[in-house]
Amino acid sequence: MVFPDDRERWTSYSLAIGSGRPNQAGTFRIGNLPPGDYRIIAVPYLEEGSERDPELLERFRGRAERITLGDGSTATIGLRLVE
Repeated sequence: MVFPDDRERWTSYSLAIGSGRPNQAGTFRIGNLPPGDYRIIAVPYLEEGSERDPELLERFRGRAERITLGDGSTATIGLRLVE
């Protein structure tokens, strides 16, 4: 899952929060995120809709990798599953 570094953007309707499931090769794609600073983390299970829960995001925040996305940019990131 990916979410904004800025807690003010952790809202129910934020376009800056996304999640994806890996394919058989273990890769995933999360698209259409606005430019900004983000945190990204791989977790074993995520209940549908919980990616927008501020308490969950706060728990993941310290263990998530930081990334910055520019306008129209892409990023390739290797993640380890966080239990």
